[in-house]
Amino acid sequence: MKKKASAVIICLWVLVILTMLAVGIGHRVSMALRLSRYQRDKLIASYLAKAGVERAIFEITNDTTANLINSKWASNKDVFEKIMVGANSQGFATVSYVMNDGFREETIFGVVDEERKINLNTAPCGLLEKLLDYVNADNPVDLAKYICGWRGDAGVTVPDAEYESLGYKNKGKPFTNIQELKLVKGMTLEIYKSLENLVTVHSSGKINLNTASPQILEIVTNYIISLTTSPTPNLSALAETTLKLRTDKIIFDSTFTDQLGLISADEASVVNNANLLDVKSTCFFITSNGKIEKNGFTQTLSVIYNRTGEIVYRYEG
Repeated sequence: MKKKASAVIICLWVLVILTMLAVGIGHRVSMALRLSRYQRDKLIASYLAKAGVERAIFEITNDTTANLINSKWASNKDVFEKIMVGANSQGFATVSYVMNDGFREETIFGVVDEERKINLNTAPCGLLEKLLDYVNADNPVDLAKYICGWRGDAGVTVPDAEYESLGYKNKGKPFTNIQELKLVKGMTLEIYKSLENLVTVHSSGKINLNTASPQILEIVTNYIISLTTSPTPNLSALAETTLKLRTDKIIFDSTFTDQLGLISADEASVVNNANLLDVKSTCFFITSNGKIEKNGFTQTLSVIYNRTGEIVYRYEG
């Protein structure tokens, strides 16, 4: 009887061990399946995002205007809201950006040109001061000096001791991305967030009158006014006039000083000598989201594409 009881106990233990092994193996298999599905979805979403970027590049290169805020690449919900890839696609791509005019945020389906922003590497120090003053930064003059020192401007000396408490040195070379602003002495996260949609490091360095936002036009106007001791009404109304003419469907070209009503030689000279305004765009920021429809898995690809056909910046996440 004892032998039978022992045998039963041994069998039960064997069953328990086998059950535990089965559960463990099942769990490992389940994890492996989930990981494989994740990798599969990531790959599909990644290729969908790449397809979205390619569609955006197609729209940029095939738009003959290509310099206007209402160009097909800038705002085209029909094209960019849901880009399908093949009849049996498991998902789609969306190309979009957030437009913030200072009063509200709006998702726009399209591409952002970098010439609507201020270039951190080429903007005069005075323009940076006006920019920082516009976003209500404390001590905009000092912070503009630190930005110019970080990018290595000749004549702007920032001793290493200024950065000792931060644990690193002043770079003294051009910005490679706008995130470097966070490293500049005196920069706060609040100021950075106010600036990130207004600045770039990839543009030609000039502001496209056809695409610049109201905020940028106001900042540039304030800077140009600071260059003259006797601002005229035409110069003071530069931003307002630009926006009104754009509303009237005026397309600025190489004669933009005449189009803006800068009738005197002095007014035109101030604007031309500032060397800040242009009427075309050379670089475009494309953000594409590839999305798997059945589970919502999303992969984002952001690139900077320029007129030469080169992708000069790429981030996938």
